[in-house]
Amino acid sequence: MKKKAIHGVLIRSFGLVLSMGTSILLARSLQPHQFGHYAFLLTIVELLTIMALFGSPSLILREVAAGLARQDYARVRGIVQWASRTTFLLSIPLMGLAWLGIYIRGEMRHDFIPNLSVLLAMALIPLSSFNRQWENIIQGAGRVVASQGFSILIEGALFFLMLVFLSLFHLDMLNLTSVLLLMGISQGVACIALTIKARAVLPDQIFDARPVYFTRQWLKSSLPLLLVGSLLIINTRIDIVMLGYMRDSADVGIYRIAQRGGQLMLIGIMAVDSILNPMAARAWAQQDLATLQIAVRKSVWLCLALTLPLLAIYLLLGRELIQWVYGQAYASAWLPLVILSAGYLSLALLGRGGVILTMSHFEKQTALAIGIGALANVILNLVLITRFGINGAATATAIAVTIRMVMEAILAYKKTGVDTTIFASFVCRKMN
Repeated sequence: MKKKAIHGVLIRSFGLVLSMGTSILLARSLQPHQFGHYAFLLTIVELLTIMALFGSPSLILREVAAGLARQDYARVRGIVQWASRTTFLLSIPLMGLAWLGIYIRGEMRHDFIPNLSVLLAMALIPLSSFNRQWENIIQGAGRVVASQGFSILIEGALFFLMLVFLSLFHLDMLNLTSVLLLMGISQGVACIALTIKARAVLPDQIFDARPVYFTRQWLKSSLPLLLVGSLLIINTRIDIVMLGYMRDSADVGIYRIAQRGGQLMLIGIMAVDSILNPMAARAWAQQDLATLQIAVRKSVWLCLALTLPLLAIYLLLGRELIQWVYGQAYASAWLPLVILSAGYLSLALLGRGGVILTMSHFEKQTALAIGIGALANVILNLVLITRFGINGAATATAIAVTIRMVMEAILAYKKTGVDTTIFASFVCRKMN
């Protein structure tokens, strides 16, 4: 288990480096206007991929793992076929709606994205969806590291290497259309590799079995999963979409750089949560609230120690770092980067509430907090982008994140009695 965890961390770290390297290369090569088109299209693809998946990734993982444990091979084949067919049938109308929405956006902004680029981006919706499903099939078969490795090492590395080759030897060919074509190629190769790997790790009996479908049961499970997934992606991506509709594409490109920098604040928090999750589940199962409170208090301070220095670096050196890494054209990303990072600091100060709610089986309360945060995000972006542009988008997202964290902290305290905020430390000291 420990060896697998180390391998998983290494693969994810390598994936982060690849992602940052790809972002830097694209930002410098495409410049803000085309990079803004790229960020806008990819955000649309991410949103619609979640809808096309229809909550199936988690459902597939659970059904495959349980089916293999019970040797119920007919059910395993049934969920794989049902999920893939559902995703394919949903992808077709979603691609059409996306094309229509992008066309309307072009008419509104007088900022048209080339038709070939739009078509290539839309083709990524089914490809991304099938890749996610195959990854979860492989995870359900107990090969977690393998699923991560295939998606990162094949898709991410191949895309990056093709971009490097094009930038070194055919820089004049590096544009929005060619970038999306290369992304489609890398995802297609990854899809083939994941399919082959899945067939290798699954028992042969699955492919000989006659599929059995539990459609009503699967729909009942997939709908809430779709809702939570959609709310999460709205919380993290709606600012890009609304900027794309309300402001110039160059603003979207500049804001995307600020967004990527702000997301670095989340790496340490995610690492801490991966440790806290099993501890919280175990302590809640044993109703050991004192141990749970201590674990939460320590995790809050650890999150703060991992995020506060990065915020200080952004405040003091952020502008110079952006100009050095991405170029002078992106210098105005500094202020939204600081605003976003200050908002993400609320995850360190208040943000263990979601972990406690989930690990203590209060998922509905987590969904409620996420939903309120998503609604606040949409309303605030609508109001603030119009007046303040990218700084307004950053402010809206930062406030919405804080609202969600406050809601989760309040709900966690009401349901479990555990104070998940940094203020618990001061209360405990005063009581002692």
